[in-house]
Amino acid sequence: MMSVTRAEMWLSPFPQDDGSCFLLDSTRIRCARETAGLSKVQLAQLISVDPRTVTNYETNGAPQSKTVALAEALKVMPSFFTIHPSEPAIEDLSETQVWFRSLRKSTARQRKSAIGHGRSALLLFHWIESHFRLPNCDLPMEQMAQMPPEASALALRGDWSYGENPLPNMVSLAESHGIRVFCLPSVGKEVDAFSFVFDGQPYIAVDAHKTPERVRFDIFIRQLYDGRFRRTGNG
Repeated sequence: MMSVTRAEMWLSPFPQDDGSCFLLDSTRIRCARETAGLSKVQLAQLISVDPRTVTNYETNGAPQSKTVALAEALKVMPSFFTIHPSEPAIEDLSETQVWFRSLRKSTARQRKSAIGHGRSALLLFHWIESHFRLPNCDLPMEQMAQMPPEASALALRGDWSYGENPLPNMVSLAESHGIRVFCLPSVGKEVDAFSFVFDGQPYIAVDAHKTPERVRFDIFIRQLYDGRFRRTGNG
């Protein structure tokens, strides 16, 4: 169960810009565009610039005068484009570090959008953990990575004292053992749930538009049957 660690006025997961940066961060612009599922040409049309200008923004940064236009086009808060020292390096999360269940059926743009939502989840959980105490992860990931899926599932059931008994609500079970679970907005039916490990912390994204039975199945596949979460480069 979460507990408040300190009393204060709770700010947004995306802190307000203090005015010290003169350019919007280039990697955040790219991340936001990919999350929105837009091409550079489409974004250029929305903010009334040349596509080459968008490429320049994603390489060198954008002027602050474009903050509102970019935020409205990409549907993010203006402060998303400013990186603060305490925040996780969300741009480090890439497709090679994420395990998709339906990789072949989805397009590259759909996968990039899904990963973008994973990056946003990293910022959200960073904010939550700064205000609440969440359970530590007790998954024996190193040991499970060496086991076949069936063996890892049985071992984890034993570690969690369930044996062959029915499992409770899977979201609550995962969260109680330190796995961060978040909902994946619909980015195309071909993109299924996915999982990854970032800085040693496992995450599972589930599609809230699916039935509870399917969500339960998705978490089971990632957590108990194939609990060998893929690690990111900084994990």
